Amino acid sequence: MIKTLTVDKYEIMALGESIVLKKVKGIKVVGSVTSHADALAVLHSKVVDVIVLELQLFDDTGTDLYQKVLADFPNTNILLHTEFSVWFQLYRVFREGVRGILSKRSNPDKMAEVVFGLMEGKTMIDNNLHLIPWIGKTIDGHKVSFTNTEIKVLQSLLLTNDWELVTSTLQMKPAVLNYHRSNLYKKLGAKNAEETLNAVGELQSAFIK
Repeated sequence: MIKTLTVDKYEIMALGESIVLKKVKGIKVVGSVTSHADALAVLHSKVVDVIVLELQLFDDTGTDLYQKVLADFPNTNILLHTEFSVWFQLYRVFREGVRGILSKRSNPDKMAEVVFGLMEGKTMIDNNLHLIPWIGKTIDGHKVSFTNTEIKVLQSLLLTNDWELVTSTLQMKPAVLNYHRSNLYKKLGAKNAEETLNAVGELQSAFIK
């Protein structure tokens, strides 16, 4: 039985997440709380396999909490269930050790799928995060356009900075990934992952202006 803890600053959200998970065979909810302090209390008193966490909390930040979990509860998997979609912030979260990121816009049933995936050691990244707000927009006189698959590949790369992880996360055959990677390189004028990220950063800055 997978033991989960839901944490959100809004009680109705934390309870809603717990209701969704309780309906799934193989998952048990051991707590549903709204604060950093209450989450730590549960973690210290009960075994938690997966913590479902919002980055924005009233008494502290979810960032502080997930860093505490990573440091003090290494056997607890972290699933960020959030609307927070600034890609360079989520990139930092991922690089620090969080392997599950799910948008609150996703189907609620997706949450259980991510929980099971994390317990299997998988990296679970939601493609509904909308990390690239300038897709389809005109920037400096040029329209930025990508196919749906290219968007999924690019968003996964933004979080992982690792083409092998992109392949495993999207469960995509290497030959298929190579095709889409080549197209992205052409469109962004890049030759590798680093240049791709730099190009995305430049477009992001131009869009914000």
